[in-house]
Amino acid sequence: MSSRLPLRLAAGWLLAALFARGAEPAANDARAVANLTAFTRVYGYVRFFSPSDEAAAVDWDKVGILGAEATRDAANDADLRTALLQFFQPLAPGLRLTDSIAPAATPAAATDARLTFWQHAGLNLTGKPNIYTQHRVIADREKGERAPVFKPATPPAPIRKIIAPGLVLELPLALPVDAEGLTSRLPSPEFIQLLGRLNALDLTKLTSADWRLRVAGVVSVWNIFQHFHPYLDNAGVNWDEGLAPALAQALHDQTANDYYATLSELVARSHDGHGFVYGRRHTFGGVPIRVAVVEDVLVVTAVADGAPFQRGDIITRLDGVPALDGLRERERFTSGSPHLRQFRALNQYGEGPLGSTAHFEVTRAGRTEKVDFVRTEDHRGYFFNRYSEFTFPAFAEVRPGIFYINLYELDAPGLEAKLPQLAGARGVIFDWRWGGHMVAENAKQIQPHADIIPHLISQPIQASPMMIPLITAPDRIGWTYRTSTWPVKPKAPRLSGRVAFINEPSVVSYGETCMAMIADYHLATLVGAPTAGCNGNVNFISLPDSFRVMWTGMDVRKHDGSAFFGVGFVPDYPVTRTLRAVQEGRDEYLERAIAVIEQAAPAAR
Repeated sequence: MSSRLPLRLAAGWLLAALFARGAEPAANDARAVANLTAFTRVYGYVRFFSPSDEAAAVDWDKVGILGAEATRDAANDADLRTALLQFFQPLAPGLRLTDSIAPAATPAAATDARLTFWQHAGLNLTGKPNIYTQHRVIADREKGERAPVFKPATPPAPIRKIIAPGLVLELPLALPVDAEGLTSRLPSPEFIQLLGRLNALDLTKLTSADWRLRVAGVVSVWNIFQHFHPYLDNAGVNWDEGLAPALAQALHDQTANDYYATLSELVARSHDGHGFVYGRRHTFGGVPIRVAVVEDVLVVTAVADGAPFQRGDIITRLDGVPALDGLRERERFTSGSPHLRQFRALNQYGEGPLGSTAHFEVTRAGRTEKVDFVRTEDHRGYFFNRYSEFTFPAFAEVRPGIFYINLYELDAPGLEAKLPQLAGARGVIFDWRWGGHMVAENAKQIQPHADIIPHLISQPIQASPMMIPLITAPDRIGWTYRTSTWPVKPKAPRLSGRVAFINEPSVVSYGETCMAMIADYHLATLVGAPTAGCNGNVNFISLPDSFRVMWTGMDVRKHDGSAFFGVGFVPDYPVTRTLRAVQEGRDEYLERAIAVIEQAAPAAR
């Protein structure tokens, strides 16, 4: 039985299998994983940085599949070197594999040669124009299809990379082109043969039951993060150490959901709050509750009508597994900062095979109770849980002269109509928690950068720096950035009272762009919990068998240039929840926000 219980859950959560994933592979597995690790590294260098016409002409999803097949079973290092050369040299004729890291004696291109090389402004694999782009440029082109993506258009030097013990890759990253911009006038017979094999491969007929497809997916995702993810270094992630375990698991996965779990665990290693794998098969059910970690126990904080739970129930075990152990196991497959991982793992706590019975042990009013629930279609979500602890009003006067606004419940025209009243208020509380409802489909949702922040300022401000990496070489080395931002101008009326924002880890991306302006310009007081710690336009990787990986494609900083990835915007007044308040149905976040406004003079702005 699989050990990756939260995502596979063949028959509930069985603790005995939790640690089986750490076992060493069998001898033949170890050789296969070593071979595929070397293949993965060469794949990334050639796919994204070899400027040859041959490398630009192939379907790299298919290359991953056939290349994994060609290299997995190499019996020894010599066989591996031969297999790699035979497979990749038709794609990158200048590629060499040696046993020395010393510079090769290969002569450099003539100084008067016209050179082509890759320039990446982020990475765009969607097939549609967006803010990220890349292509093979020709250094002396001023305009047109192969003109540089960014300046200076300096050809990168060849690389020498250790890809396995005793095996060093040498690869030119710039190649001469002829008058028509070609690196090769006549393709080699070996390339023609490989192209025929690639063309004959029908990806629509392959499924996740094919180990080659699963391995190729890991190869692709690992390389894209390795060479293009903007936050791995800032987050202190050792991305290398995730490759071999992911390849080993991909070799032995059996189903599409197994493969989904492998991809999810790999992406989770990045700590990217946008990191998520779409495409899981709909065979899972859930339990209609919301839970939270309060005073170091797992407590039920909201229950759907008719479910056999009570608010305040302390869950001690689920399917025989201690509650917090099961939560931590699910967090391994959830990407983001520590607090965001926990928030999202809590959203789907209790998930399992649709129709299976979840066996809970709970402490209720000091007594141990057993609660069974047949998992039904799960109406919760990974990013949000629709079962709300509280009924949030759209707009309310919560104390004389102190007004509350929920950013999901009140629409933008409704807020605009209230502005004259809010301008003279003692205080205003903006709540970014979701209560399970949205404004009407045809209504305009509140956008704080346009609808709130302009009423908190007396002079123009700007959003924090948004930085697209400019890349010509692999392994996240030598990056420069294209930086942009956008201004926000004041609007009347100005809110003169004290302003507080209630946050939680679901505030991510655009929300943190707004929080950067609010926090860095000291426009309001932050109450509650840290925001997610992840910002930047998302990017996507499409894989065969309908899987799609979301990730962050740009680096966004605070206004002073410091990073907040993995940390978020920490509240000025953090709230530590209590079991007593949960049992009494009290909203401690709102209570604290009201107290902040009542106990302090209006903030100077």
